[in-house]
Amino acid sequence: MWNDGAFSDRVLKALIAKQRQGVQVRVLLDGLGARSAPDDLFEELERAGGMVERFRTPKFGTLTRFHRRNHRRAIVMDGTIGYTGGMAVYDKWLGNAEDPEQWRDMMFKVTGPLARSLQAGFVDSWASSSGEILVGPAIYAAGESTRGGVDRFIHLVNSPADDDESMAYFYLLPILAAREKVYITTPYFIPDQPLKDALKQKARGGVDVRLLLPGQHIDNSSVRYSAQTHYEELIEAGVKVYEYQPTFIHSKVAVIDGAWSIIGSPNLNVRSRQLDEENAYGILDADLGATLERTFLDDVRRAEEISLDKWRKRSPLLRLVQRLSRVLDEQS
Repeated sequence: MWNDGAFSDRVLKALIAKQRQGVQVRVLLDGLGARSAPDDLFEELERAGGMVERFRTPKFGTLTRFHRRNHRRAIVMDGTIGYTGGMAVYDKWLGNAEDPEQWRDMMFKVTGPLARSLQAGFVDSWASSSGEILVGPAIYAAGESTRGGVDRFIHLVNSPADDDESMAYFYLLPILAAREKVYITTPYFIPDQPLKDALKQKARGGVDVRLLLPGQHIDNSSVRYSAQTHYEELIEAGVKVYEYQPTFIHSKVAVIDGAWSIIGSPNLNVRSRQLDEENAYGILDADLGATLERTFLDDVRRAEEISLDKWRKRSPLLRLVQRLSRVLDEQS
């Protein structure tokens, strides 16, 4: 997502300035998510020598694949520093939930092997969109010591096919391995049956399973209504469900047993499992896990826990809206 506005102006002016200083700038935009991007400033970047490409713009010959989007968020500088997470370029990301117009989100700075892996994911998408293959030491910086970094990590650069739902397993397997705690924050919760069964199984087995989801402040109310159709059976199994109150929470984070963390761009929905290109890290590191747990619990303090008794008393009209929303969202 790249929308015109103050955020976009700042980023593009910085990119134009760096390109004029001799830094190679390449920007890959999703053909749908960036439809509101400011063409004039991108043209100025290109005139300065920068390169801008769009992923799967609507045109004859690609229409059968147009519904498969690039949902990755990746910023890499000099092959040594990278950022990934839930944020994109839109004024709603300028604040930190101080008011309902500012979304709550997280980005993660990565260095060393994690940054090089993030760049490799960009190189793959860039090649398919631009035809340019990025090689050589100017692109891939020499490896440096990993001392002080995370213990171990897996980087899933996901480009799903009909018979490959690796992103689903990326979440499912750590949850099945959980012994103490499963904390998940996601903006769009459209679980498949294996994920839902795993959450219920773990909660019934005594694992502290908690979900932090958006409240009334969300950019797509239908998604929230659809997610709510799963609340009752999850809560009955012992899963604690919270809805964030101050604004739209767009963070995408899971922490298992305070040690294994999943960060990146994926949502827990049909698109991320089956259709969209995504970036996700699974990281084994107790310090990162502890930090993300504290962040999760701080966010929970600003959320409302869903009570089973109160939930069962919701109106028949709301139940109907939720059921219709679920049918529509499971087709996306």
